[in-house]
Amino acid sequence: MGYQRTRERQSRQNNYNTSELGTVTSSGKEINALGVGEYREVPLIAPFGIRWNPPSGESVQLIKNWHMGSNIVAVGTMVDEEIESGEVELYSQGGAKIQLKNDGSVIINEHFKINSDGTTERV
Repeated sequence: MGYQRTRERQSRQNNYNTSELGTVTSSGKEINALGVGEYREVPLIAPFGIRWNPPSGESVQLIKNWHMGSNIVAVGTMVDEEIESGEVELYSQGGAKIQLKNDGSVIINEHFKINSDGTTERV
């Protein structure tokens, strides 16, 4: 039975899929993830100026990095809450949140607002 599962997994891995959804099994500078196969030391890719480290159990999108051959990179996590088109939200597992709103304001932890003219207020 174990041999058959291994053969099925190898067969799926040999397909030319360039992307798959995986689950983080270990976090760090690089992550380990379980998708069609088990991937170790997967580099995390993000836009310049953003660092991220998804916690274990989080779903990530794994992309085959053709430049590096058959290596896999993690490029992002699944969006689970909707925000307005054009807005950006940064958040941490501990609950810290910064929202960049379309009106030019910045909301920090849903309690403090910096308006586009520099004035501040409690939310």
